[in-house]
Amino acid sequence: MPGSKRVLCDSSSDDEIIYVLGKKTIKNIGTFMHAYSVPFWQHMAGGEIEDDMSEAETLLLKDLCTKPGTFDEDKIMRLLKDEANHLPVMEALAFLLNYDINMRDVTDGFDEKDIAEITRINALLLKWEGVAQKERARASKKAKSA
Repeated sequence: MPGSKRVLCDSSSDDEIIYVLGKKTIKNIGTFMHAYSVPFWQHMAGGEIEDDMSEAETLLLKDLCTKPGTFDEDKIMRLLKDEANHLPVMEALAFLLNYDINMRDVTDGFDEKDIAEITRINALLLKWEGVAQKERARASKKAKSA
């Protein structure tokens, strides 16, 4: 079923690979963000945003928020309209999974269909984070050899 899964597209260049989210995932990112919003920011309450954060953490905690404590869903959706942003946004969202957040708090109030989507996106985030790390290592290796 084209467009419903994360797909890997090879561009015309031998070196450039574009990772593209499927329509189903993009459609459900809003539900995912709503599910994580309160539990994540409650967990972060009193926690400090540090200056030595990774690029992905900075994107999540500083750029994908309207203000500290509030995810900017509109901005996230605007970013995801450009396929070039899919990998960095998904890597940033993967940082949500690095925190000790009770999944019952995340899925509380959602129906079974939404919970299934939240769980599916959680699993995808781990894959996207791995791909982002490999791409960064590949780019670093390429830069050193140039």
